[in-house]
Amino acid sequence: VEDRPNPMKGDVAFVPGSFKPPHRGHFNLLKSYLKDANKVVVLISDPQKDTSMRFIDIPNQDNKIEVTPGAVKRIFDLYIEDAGLRNKIEVWDIWNHDYNNPIQFIYDYMTEIGESGDKKKIVLGVSTKDTGDEKRFNQMKQNFSKYPNLDIVNAPRDPLGSISATDMRDAITKAMVTGEVEELEQFLPPGVTPEAVLNIISEQPTWLISEIKKLEEMSSMAGGSVEGSAGGTEDVETLITDTVFEKESD
Repeated sequence: VEDRPNPMKGDVAFVPGSFKPPHRGHFNLLKSYLKDANKVVVLISDPQKDTSMRFIDIPNQDNKIEVTPGAVKRIFDLYIEDAGLRNKIEVWDIWNHDYNNPIQFIYDYMTEIGESGDKKKIVLGVSTKDTGDEKRFNQMKQNFSKYPNLDIVNAPRDPLGSISATDMRDAITKAMVTGEVEELEQFLPPGVTPEAVLNIISEQPTWLISEIKKLEEMSSMAGGSVEGSAGGTEDVETLITDTVFEKESD
């Protein structure tokens, strides 16, 4: 029997980010938003330019494995299913619907609800790590104050520990090369096997290192970055690391 929605909570909490790959810290973060909303929706970014892509190293080979939004969704779905939260936490495949930017999706979603007149309480997941995220969502809240049917709540979260997606990518590389999964297992929620995650990763597209270097050069000229598992920026818990809110984007 599905639980009845709690009228004191939000209808939905949107949590945007890259999550490449998602680990137990990310999942604990999602579960924490169930205190604020009846449903948590994960929105995964799909960077195309001037931002960050993520790759997993394959030692002694000429290519790397891309961590795609589809892989992120499948790994999150493993976590969700194992925790019995399928009706509580969802991952929406916005990248299959012409949205590479989760913030733009949220803006369009709330515009549609605001114009419809439907009453809805929306919780916005925002990281305290980057003050720009909070300012961006505060501005968004102000922009939508013209819709009395929308109740928008910013729900900041502090980073949960120092678990790093970069370190998890390194652990995946080690597991693929040596077959040792103990290190990778530390990044996963209890009950989820490393083998299940490795199966998903192994099915992802690969890029020639020469192609990645060309992409790095192009991105560098444009002011962005393309990062492998040994990149210079740590993926500690921040919700919105590679999304930009553009109020009037094309």
